[in-house]
Amino acid sequence: MILICAIVSLGLMALTPSQSVSALGGNCSARMVSGVGYTVARGRCVSLNRDTKARSTLDIAAAPDTHSAWFTDYNKDHDSTPWVSGYPGFPRAARIDYGVR
Repeated sequence: MILICAIVSLGLMALTPSQSVSALGGNCSARMVSGVGYTVARGRCVSLNRDTKARSTLDIAAAPDTHSAWFTDYNKDHDSTPWVSGYPGFPRAARIDYGVR
């Protein structure tokens, strides 16, 4: 019985995440910006968690989303690739996606 508890205990310790790992996220926002015949997602971050990068994403209904390049800087706007009238689908929302640096 003691042997089984020790094995279970060791197995649980191996599943515990390292304390050096941080959650993805930050203090970021995105909005849709439209001009004549186009729409982009414009995003910016005031802060990001240590291991996080971000990108602006324009959510397109019934077509692939458009994205900005990944960024890690603060207080600078980042526009997604534009959706242009006549492309498939239609823009429905802007958001920030997070990834591991």
